[in-house]
Amino acid sequence: MESYHHANEAQAAPDPEQGLQTTQPGDPEGAGKGRALAQRIVSRAGLAREMSSGLLATVCELGLRAVAELFEEEVTERVGPKGKHNPHRPGVRHGYDTGEVTLGGRRLQIRRPRMRSREGVELPLEVYRWAAEREILDRIALQRVMVGVSMRNYPLALEPVSARDAHRPRSTSKSSISRRFIRLTAHALDQMLARDLRDLRPVALMIDGIHIAGRMLVVAMVIDMDGYKHPIALREGATENARVVTDLLADLVDRGLDSSHGLLVVIDGSKALAAAVRRTFGDMALIQRCIEHKIRNVVDYLQKEEQPWVTRSLRKILRRTDAELARRELDALARRLEETNIDAAKSLREGLDELLTVHRLGIGQTLARTLRTTNALESLNEIIRAKTRQVKRWRDGDMRERWVAAAMLEAESQFRRVQGYTELPALARAIYHATVLKQAPSQQTGGHATDTAA
Repeated sequence: MESYHHANEAQAAPDPEQGLQTTQPGDPEGAGKGRALAQRIVSRAGLAREMSSGLLATVCELGLRAVAELFEEEVTERVGPKGKHNPHRPGVRHGYDTGEVTLGGRRLQIRRPRMRSREGVELPLEVYRWAAEREILDRIALQRVMVGVSMRNYPLALEPVSARDAHRPRSTSKSSISRRFIRLTAHALDQMLARDLRDLRPVALMIDGIHIAGRMLVVAMVIDMDGYKHPIALREGATENARVVTDLLADLVDRGLDSSHGLLVVIDGSKALAAAVRRTFGDMALIQRCIEHKIRNVVDYLQKEEQPWVTRSLRKILRRTDAELARRELDALARRLEETNIDAAKSLREGLDELLTVHRLGIGQTLARTLRTTNALESLNEIIRAKTRQVKRWRDGDMRERWVAAAMLEAESQFRRVQGYTELPALARAIYHATVLKQAPSQQTGGHATDTAA
């Protein structure tokens, strides 16, 4: 009997038949018994050689043997014991065939029995159908590639298997993983573009662009009444292109995005994007320009020595809770900028009312900080950049969109509620009064509407 024990020569290998009494000085009696029992199981199963590959390799081998035993149990239950004649059995054994099961992130070969009915029809082996399922294999492949495992080195990231199976790379080769990943990301893209939006209770819609390998993709995300973020759309093209954004918004409406109770749309400083929002939603949308984009746009026109004090001034003004006071101070700053840089002043005045939309709604400062910028969407963009950074060669077609869609769905599972989510019902009421009832915030009781908007 072959033993896996390779201790020094001064210590003899324990006898498996007497292993239950094997102990070492200072060891509790139970520990010695457990160690001896494990040795006997491994030795009797003929797995001593597999232990050199590690415990997981041994477990994989045991798993294959367990599946083979389940095969035999099912065949015996359905067509009777082997070698015993029974004229009433519903079928007969029909030899063996080679099959594959999913184990340890791989497809491993296994010998499976076959059955036929009395009429000669092949009977399916239910245990084999379960063991051969590829869904978990696809899920593992998608997750590992998205976290940075290259397709070339994919087998190195898998759990170890027995030596006899390690050289069979059919399910883990670069080409196999590549084909599987293309199929899975294409499904993610289809899922993203076909997602039904009728069950969402949208309060805010954020739209921004992200550069991926020299191209711009426009992404959209909804914040619902409970404060959860939902990536809902992407399209290749610049946010400065009104046609691209209009088509994206029209698609959201076709898929059931509800704006009947009003909607806050948070965008960057793009004029085309603001025009597309008005064209699609009309008076039912309130536009909030991202204050961070506005600050960058203004500062870009200034000389280096002017940039710090203008940045500080803008941040101080935009932290005001009084919208009218903030507007007067912004006008004063624009007049001051006109004396030195007329283009910076024009940039500041452009869309100035939309810079203070959230201020006028009178919501709490925690939620206001979330909605005055597109930072909530920027966190999604950072995840997209992290997932796509490993790609060295981008091909034509939908490769960028596939990768971004997969990253967006992966990011959604990691999202937490937005800060200040408890204030969203009050925000929804304020939006309802401003869009549906056409009331200014000053006409609302206590700065908020008292009727329920959704």
